[in-house]
Amino acid sequence: MIAGSATLAMAGTIVAEFIAANAGIGYSIRIALYQSDLAKILVALFLIGIIISIYQGILESLGEQIKTRWSA
Repeated sequence: MIAGSATLAMAGTIVAEFIAANAGIGYSIRIALYQSDLAKILVALFLIGIIISIYQGILESLGEQIKTRWSA
């Protein structure tokens, strides 16, 4: 439950960067859109997917470890 919420919060942060930031992945995508640089856009989207997947995996494994320690 927390892992899903945390990854959605991270995605929301990237969207906020896309709208109103001067740095970050969202900002990089916005600049690449203005420059019509498809390669940068695709790399940024790929990195977002990888980062969020790893983040969610880490949170899920930590959650399982905590559950097993508390239930023992």
